[in-house]
Amino acid sequence: MSGYRIFVYFTPDELPATRSLTQSCAVVIDVLRASTTVATALKNGCKEIVPVETVDQAFSLAGTFDRQNVLLCGERKGHKVAGFDLGNSPREYSKRTVENKTIILTTTNGTRALLKAKKAEKCFVLSLINLSSVRKMFSENAADVHIICAGREGDYSLEDTFCAGSLIRELQVYHSGRLVRGNQQAVHAIELAEKYNDSYLEVLQQSEHGKYLESIGYEKDLIFCARRNAIPIVPIYKNGKIICERKTEHQT
Repeated sequence: MSGYRIFVYFTPDELPATRSLTQSCAVVIDVLRASTTVATALKNGCKEIVPVETVDQAFSLAGTFDRQNVLLCGERKGHKVAGFDLGNSPREYSKRTVENKTIILTTTNGTRALLKAKKAEKCFVLSLINLSSVRKMFSENAADVHIICAGREGDYSLEDTFCAGSLIRELQVYHSGRLVRGNQQAVHAIELAEKYNDSYLEVLQQSEHGKYLESIGYEKDLIFCARRNAIPIVPIYKNGKIICERKTEHQT
C-alpha cells in the first residue's frame, strides 16, 4: 500500500481484541515516564530491557539471571517497588548504573501497553525525547500504524495523546498526502498537538499524571521528559525484549 493509515488508541484497552497487529507497525507511548526511561537506559548502554506485567513476574525472571548482570526496575503509583534496584525516574538510569545490564521493567501503565503490542510486526517505543528519531523509521510504503498510548490507570492521558499527535504532525510534513487518519482518536491527537504546538513542558505540567508526579517529589522528571529530541534513540520491542534499533542524528 502507499502511505499510512494511522490509528490512535488513548489506552491499551481501546485496541480491539479482534485487531491483529501481525502485519502492522505499533508505536507505544508512555511519556511519564516509562518510554522516556527506556530511551535513557538504552542511550546509556544497557544491554536490553525486558518488560513484564507484574512485580512477582519481575522477581521470578530476575532469579534466572546472574544477579550482578540484571537490574530490577519499575514502580507502582509512581514509587519504586520495594526490593527493586531502580524506580521509574529516567534520571536514575545513568551510564554508570545501567551499562551492560539487563533491565527487567514493570510499571503501572507503560509495560502493560508494551505487552499489548508485542505481536506487531514492528513495535517502537516513543517519547518526546526521541520523537523525530522514531519518525525517521517510517517509509512511504509502511503498513498500518497503531499508536498505543499507555494512559493513566486505564484512563486518557493528555501527555501521551499529545505525543501521538506530535508524531502524526511530523509524518504529515514528510509524507504529505500519504496519511489517512484511521479513527477519530487520531484526529483528536492532531488537534491537541496543534493546540499546544511545541509547549512540551506546559503539557506535562497540565496533565493529571504530571501534577501527581510533582506532588510526590518528581517535578524534575517533567523537565527531563519534556526535552524534545534530546536522545536520538529508536527503541524497538521484539522477541520479548527492547533493544536499540538505531541511534540517529539529533534533529530539532
